[in-house]
Amino acid sequence: MPFALSPELSTTVLGTLVDGVVCIDDHSVIVYANPAVERLLGWTPSELVGQRLEVLLPPAHTTGHAQLVHNFDTTRPTTVVGRGRPLPGLHKDGRTVQLHLTVSQAKLDGRRIFAGVLRDLTAELRHAAELRRQRDDLRIQARINDIVQRASSTDRLIDDALQALIEMAELKVQAKVGAFLVDDRTGDLRLVRTIGRFSDEFLRKEARVKLGCCLCGRAAETGKVLVSNSCFSDPRDEHTFEGMTDHGHYIIPLMAAAKVLGVIFLYTDPLPSWDGRRVALFETIGTQIGVAMARLQSLEQLEAARAALAVQATRDALTGAWNRRAIRDRIRTEISRARRTHRDLAVAMLDLDHFKRINDTWGHPVGDGVLKTFVSRARAALRSYDDLGRYGGEEFVLLVCDPEVQHVEAVLNRVRAELADRPVEVGDVAVPATVSIGATLLRPDDDIDSLLARADAALYTAKETGRNRVQLT
Repeated sequence: MPFALSPELSTTVLGTLVDGVVCIDDHSVIVYANPAVERLLGWTPSELVGQRLEVLLPPAHTTGHAQLVHNFDTTRPTTVVGRGRPLPGLHKDGRTVQLHLTVSQAKLDGRRIFAGVLRDLTAELRHAAELRRQRDDLRIQARINDIVQRASSTDRLIDDALQALIEMAELKVQAKVGAFLVDDRTGDLRLVRTIGRFSDEFLRKEARVKLGCCLCGRAAETGKVLVSNSCFSDPRDEHTFEGMTDHGHYIIPLMAAAKVLGVIFLYTDPLPSWDGRRVALFETIGTQIGVAMARLQSLEQLEAARAALAVQATRDALTGAWNRRAIRDRIRTEISRARRTHRDLAVAMLDLDHFKRINDTWGHPVGDGVLKTFVSRARAALRSYDDLGRYGGEEFVLLVCDPEVQHVEAVLNRVRAELADRPVEVGDVAVPATVSIGATLLRPDDDIDSLLARADAALYTAKETGRNRVQLT
């Protein structure tokens, strides 16, 4: 015969359930609670029986419960019975407990009884939150890694990283962020970039921050992520500004090979959300950016060194004009271009008059100053694409590209006048100086040597006929 479950056995079975069971009547009065309810909500069964169900609900949800009961009594019973849903429960000590509720109904002695099965969602929700945090952390790291891979310069890296950090909703930061870099010469922090509205006073006072000073200086000194709950109550936040409002901070050191290259500071609302997990995330971000920055800085330094070598190889160390080899290369290039495009080309030889007398009278340092001033003034009289080279000693070569033939002499006279019209001041000495110029235009059968030889002959004529003049052939 079928096994019959006695009332005593039913109570025993319900009493062993891990989930809580609460039964109410038509008037929401609790008529039964199993022992598991005490573990979930702190109430013993005997304390609950006879009370209304609202004792187990946060105040904000009592109205909703009454509406559900009304719906059941009228038109929509399926919204309650047989359908599980999350529901906050009120613990005896006042805490809110996240539960899952499934309701069923039965009749007992002609009365309706509603039975609610309560399952604790705390562990499940904690696990889901942990998965979300892991997913968010990985997404943030992936975004920073993408920026790191794409960055072509330290400036671009900093700009893109700062913009990304304030756009990440998961970090819950304000749209105010900035970066300091360590100045290798002075050892302090130099403000290099900000995003957001910062006052002029802030930008002025924070332009330089010493290591160990204020929040950013402390983070840079220790290499540790720093979290500040409030700029008003944190004694480490030593700088105040007119109109400053309460805020918190995340300070992230940018690390590479255990060396601090700088810090990023993020503004937050007061009492920012943080824990060991958040700090670890920021440490990872700081290392990602720091390692990329170190790599880019090395590349930029290498490129700067190459550029310096190129300058040394092509520029005169004293005046900055092209050196002899470089100006000859430029003339060869322009000869080819002029013939290809049927353009004119003028080449001039220039020689500072009585330069030996200047050295003998005032000394070689003053002579060097005259040479440098001549180059500076000559460039002021020329276009950016005309070229001037030092050919040796006080002798120079000038390359005038695409000239209007009728204006060549006028251009050269402007160069001559730039030096002759006023003395060259070197320290306390005012030195009168002039230059003689011999020039020629490119001819169909010219090569570089014949072109320069004809310009040199014109220079000789200029010197023989009075100096401080232009001779064009």
